[in-house]
Amino acid sequence: VLHAVTQDSLFSENKEKLINNAITALLSQEGDITASIAELESQFQAVRRLVASKAGFLAFTQLPKFRERLGVKVVKALKRNNDGVTHASIDMLCALMCPMHDDYDLRQEQLNKASLLSSKKFLENLLEKFNSHVEYGTGALVISSLLDFLTFAL
Repeated sequence: VLHAVTQDSLFSENKEKLINNAITALLSQEGDITASIAELESQFQAVRRLVASKAGFLAFTQLPKFRERLGVKVVKALKRNNDGVTHASIDMLCALMCPMHDDYDLRQEQLNKASLLSSKKFLENLLEKFNSHVEYGTGALVISSLLDFLTFAL
């Protein structure tokens, strides 16, 4: 995924298109309630790896309905109250807030952050999850990923 920027040559494969198609396919189920916990967790991990590329990072604000579908998928996943799925979804959101590729565009990072932090209700829900896990001493990975999310928000 590090080399996902298309090279200019006659027979070069359009890697951005492949990444965008993969993201679209993964988000097509929008939090399907019939998906198993392991399947949903794997989907979030796959999206996380795709958005770590420059093309995937840009796709968040450029690919039609990416944000909406991802939002629905994350909200439905968080309602499952499964630590593995919660961690995977928040870790994926962190990858959208902090670019993991070379030569990133600061403006794109700011656009992604503004989009992810735009819903007060969503942020309150994340903080409630954080408080609950801290209070009960559970979900160390969830707490860690939420701390990363809050750090990247700054």
